[in-house]
Amino acid sequence: MATTAPLFFRPFPHLDDARQAIERENVGAMLAAGRYADAMTASHELIALALAGLNYYQTYDRFLLTTAIVLAFVGWMAYVLLLVLQQHTDIVPQRSSLEGADGDGVAQNKMLVFVMLAASALLYVQSSPYIYYVYCLLPFVLWSRVLRKKAVFSDALKYMMLNELLLTAVGTITILAIAVQLLVLSFFWRDVLSLGLVGIGLWPLTTDLKKTEKGTVYGWLVSCLLVAVFPLLPVVGRETNYCYVFVTSAVAIAFSIWIIIRSGREEISSSRQQLFVNSLQVVLLFVAMVIVYITSSSLQHKQGLPFLGQMLSWTILGTAFGMPCLSSTTLYPRLFTVALSLLTVYTLLSTSHEGLFLLGLCCLLYSWLQLEAKLSSAQQQLGAVDLAPAPRTYSMQALQRYLCMSDVRCAFFYLFFLLLAFFGTGNIASINSFDPASVYCFLTVFSPFTMGALILLKVVIPFLLVSCTFHAVHVAIQVPTTSLFLLVLIMSDFMALHFFFLVKNTGSWLDIGTTISHYVIAMTTNIFIPLLYSVAKVMTTWRVTWPVGAKSHVK
Repeated sequence: MATTAPLFFRPFPHLDDARQAIERENVGAMLAAGRYADAMTASHELIALALAGLNYYQTYDRFLLTTAIVLAFVGWMAYVLLLVLQQHTDIVPQRSSLEGADGDGVAQNKMLVFVMLAASALLYVQSSPYIYYVYCLLPFVLWSRVLRKKAVFSDALKYMMLNELLLTAVGTITILAIAVQLLVLSFFWRDVLSLGLVGIGLWPLTTDLKKTEKGTVYGWLVSCLLVAVFPLLPVVGRETNYCYVFVTSAVAIAFSIWIIIRSGREEISSSRQQLFVNSLQVVLLFVAMVIVYITSSSLQHKQGLPFLGQMLSWTILGTAFGMPCLSSTTLYPRLFTVALSLLTVYTLLSTSHEGLFLLGLCCLLYSWLQLEAKLSSAQQQLGAVDLAPAPRTYSMQALQRYLCMSDVRCAFFYLFFLLLAFFGTGNIASINSFDPASVYCFLTVFSPFTMGALILLKVVIPFLLVSCTFHAVHVAIQVPTTSLFLLVLIMSDFMALHFFFLVKNTGSWLDIGTTISHYVIAMTTNIFIPLLYSVAKVMTTWRVTWPVGAKSHVK
């Protein structure tokens, strides 16, 4: 604080230079007079004041930085909401391109430049670090963009009042805020996800679907209740139980064989290539189960990692992610192929009940896809939906429709399922102290980078499954991906703002690190989700075919 300008600097009021001199003299006088107990008491009080002063100077700029960051967060969310209202809804009239082109915009720009220069001058006078300029100037930029188009919010308010939608909008925002708060609590207590699953499982019973689509509604409810069990179980830790892995593989193989036989009988767009790919996947899943059994048995008897099992594990890992590209891009076959590929790799990395969780998550996501299709106004037959249509029909204009209230639910479900995929069988602590037994099918010699990559793959697989389903939902209900991503962006930023206020700088290192980790996870969600969706889009749209009498090509 020595570089701060004296005009603005405020020293610690309870221990200025004069007070320090007086306190030191008092302690010295007490020691000289032999009043050692009083001297110790006075010294402890002085130490307490010194620590309070140290905390005062360490947090001297906290109010300024907190205010700037909060204003930037709120301004960014307001700007994203403005984009949603203006470009992805029909409640705001399309304004003339000449509107706002008068002197108002120029005056606002001049005012913005003047305010930013004044703020920069104040920061320069106080010798503030360069990062302070970013924190303090960013809110001015964001709010200038928002205030420049403030008429969009007034138009939206008028539209809702004229159509008597104001109470509906307020109710939706309130419920959404409570739901996002539950997501925040799930970072601290995984049990909250079970409560959320029960809530969303019972929700369709309040709609008309309970009369017209009983199978879909009750299938969704049963899936939610089954998956709700896993957050109540202990996190997957150092205790291994391969019986769960074998049960998961057996159930998945039996169910997959049933689907393949049924598809062949009903001839649901099943080509020979599709049947061959799915049959090969079932074989690979069985081989993966055998590898897990042989590896666990060999290591238990101190016989080391079988070389053949290790080679097969790496081969399955390399081929599993390419299998979806050999499948049809029709919705059901492609999602089935993706699920089998991810489940096969996940089996090799499983040590306990996490495989059962992934299997239950597949059922839940299937029910979600069915439910969204039934509630959508598009009314498409999911069996005929192509996830990768021709470029001329796969344009924004072809799929373009405006957002509605139900799309907010769809965006929230995506964010909810992403967190469920992470906290369903683990937490941050379980990732930091991972069990090396998860990678024993691939290697047993300590290799931090390879082990870390495999553990990261295990964490990402449920995310990929959710993102692939989300892409299918977006195609089925015919809503542009950008619209849903903007809604997810607002929710994740709201979560990040909440975690910002929960960051601690006192307490144990575990408490401080946990709060910082929560904030970082919420912040990186905005970067992680688009990357995850890009990979999921590749897995659901790319296709390699071998037509008779022609060379292979990629669609």
